Amino acid sequence: MFALGGNIMEYRDSYYNRCGNCQEYEFEGDSYKGFCNWYGSYYYPDDSCSHQKNIDGPASGCYITTIVCDVLGYSDNCDVLENLRGLRDNVMQKDKKYSKLLMTYDVIGPQLANIMNKQYKRDKDKMIALNIYQKYLVPAVNLYKNKQYDESIKKYIDMIEMLGSVYAIDVHNVNAKDYDYSKGGHGKVYKLVK
Repeated sequence: MFALGGNIMEYRDSYYNRCGNCQEYEFEGDSYKGFCNWYGSYYYPDDSCSHQKNIDGPASGCYITTIVCDVLGYSDNCDVLENLRGLRDNVMQKDKKYSKLLMTYDVIGPQLANIMNKQYKRDKDKMIALNIYQKYLVPAVNLYKNKQYDESIKKYIDMIEMLGSVYAIDVHNVNAKDYDYSKGGHGKVYKLVK
């Protein structure tokens, strides 16, 4: 992958927010085009694009985005993510009975995203993400599309409980002071503006 001698991170540091520091880019040296696995083409390390996944950058606060985009390589506007956002925006945010579930997602989401991102970077194994995608996310989307909202949300609850168990995260005792429920479900805790 790296044709010249030296530490690859020394070279990548000089290309922060450029192709040379993207995890999809195979760095070949300062004056050489490297291969971009995302676009399937060659670019110079100082080129830039809208699909920047920095090597040293944090995972998304949304573990579902981490699974779908960062691990499985789908775009951020793919059918699964767009429909899950529809479920969040059109059903869950409009019904107070889902407030606690949205808050749980926002509080534990960044933890799960970081754990899963690090695990994938270490092992390069997509099987966990693929299983979650096939067993929980796609069925939840299909249920949502068929207007079976409660069943879709039940599939999501099953997934979050499974992930909490696998990664030893308590998904039941989540509290956030001054949490803004109207913005819930984004993988980040929004505080009420007073």
